Amino acid sequence: MLDPDVGLLPPHADFPLNWNGYISAVHIDIKIPSEHTICGRRFAGEYQIYFYHPGRRQPIVQSILMEIHPKNRPHLHFQKALNEWQALFDLKQMECQNLQRNLTRMEARFARRMNNFLRSSVDSDEFSPIEDGARNDFLDGTVNDASKELDDEEERLFQMALRRAKDRVSNPRFEEVYEGINITTTVDSEALETEACLNDPNSTFALGESNHTCCDLIDPDLSWGCAQDQITEHCPNTCNNNSTATSNPTMSTIPTTSPTSTPRPRWNPFWPRILNSIYFYGYGGSLTEPPCSEWVAWRVLDEPMQISSEQWDQMRNILFGQVDDQCRRTSVHWRGSVARPTQSLNSRPLWKCTQDDYVSDAEKRNDE
Repeated sequence: MLDPDVGLLPPHADFPLNWNGYISAVHIDIKIPSEHTICGRRFAGEYQIYFYHPGRRQPIVQSILMEIHPKNRPHLHFQKALNEWQALFDLKQMECQNLQRNLTRMEARFARRMNNFLRSSVDSDEFSPIEDGARNDFLDGTVNDASKELDDEEERLFQMALRRAKDRVSNPRFEEVYEGINITTTVDSEALETEACLNDPNSTFALGESNHTCCDLIDPDLSWGCAQDQITEHCPNTCNNNSTATSNPTMSTIPTTSPTSTPRPRWNPFWPRILNSIYFYGYGGSLTEPPCSEWVAWRVLDEPMQISSEQWDQMRNILFGQVDDQCRRTSVHWRGSVARPTQSLNSRPLWKCTQDDYVSDAEKRNDE
């Protein structure tokens, strides 16, 4: 929602039972498996939206249970959120790889310095030719056993991939398809160079036998030449005589942070196929994570949302594989679960709101 006075507002919702207005959604959490059950049935996951407003009685958590679709169909709108979480996960994995690469380089430098120190500190005249050969083999082996300096080209491509991952995270796209970076195999240099060109028409990349900029591609005097389809593929931007990039919105799909760019894409946490019902089970309870404060109003929808088994696997991998800035695992999962065990109501009242209590806004409009 866009307020002309304060700008873009967070998603918000109103709730029955006199909550005195709209409450902003401030956080979304995913649990595997579900923390709540309905009639004894536990679900594959649980999607929780946290609402808070300082002028309301207490925070509300709206819980949507998740089940696997009977025909294993994916939830396309939910996939858009999964893609953004996946982008964050991939970036963290790449940063960990970068940290490991830096450690590898430091170890290689240390090994070389020790090698030079040993060569210079031991008088070769003290050894027989056989012993001297063994000593050199040992010193050479010290360097070989330690991780060697990474190839310059490989490192350049990796750093380009890391920049691409950071740009992807800082510019959410909320697309149904996520073009992730496979960090477990050799980096795809052509794909990275092409995307770098899309972001910056003046960036250099290899095409033909030498490096050129995107602006070079439209220069007819280049001896190696370039077909028009290559220009379109690598450089959907055009360059004027001053080599200044001019954006072509029909070609470029890379989001920008320019104030004049198209509006930042947004994702709707209340998409109809996520909220399949306006009726719920309600009770007063606690947060399910420390400090587990008992000051939350829970609203558990009576109809689950449906996802595919592949989406469930993706969620599980993201949740269970989290790491911190030092690349230490931070997930608290245990026996395949990040959900707090279901607690007893302890004599708390539990109720269910149905169509007998209220009708939807659409039904109200139809009755008018």
